[in-house]
Amino acid sequence: MGRNRAQVSEAAVQAAIDARREMAKLNEERHAAGGPPLSFGLALNFGQIHYGNIGAADQLGFTAIGPAVNLAARMEAIAAENGRDIVVSSEIQADLNMETESLGDFSVKGFAERVAFTQCRTTFSTNRRE
Repeated sequence: MGRNRAQVSEAAVQAAIDARREMAKLNEERHAAGGPPLSFGLALNFGQIHYGNIGAADQLGFTAIGPAVNLAARMEAIAAENGRDIVVSSEIQADLNMETESLGDFSVKGFAERVAFTQCRTTFSTNRRE
């Protein structure tokens, strides 16, 4: 049985929170060993994409393309500029019932309308949509 959209959004956010926690542990180990910290940033968006192998037979690369991918990439860059590590689009946020903080609306290159950014926190509960 497949998951509904809200379940997929919840799982993606939980994976992002888990990744942030594991990155913090790794950075503690790196610090203890005298190494520099690694940065972490992630943006989640929901939408249709095209994915697959692109290129020539001797130089194939797997990639995902489309407006949803472009928006997520631009969201991550803007979030990093504003010191945020996990942000979600309004598409993802609508599926969640967790502690979030609105970061406001941003102008995003390639998109006519301003885009609302929400920061995820570590508190996680059940979804709003079924």
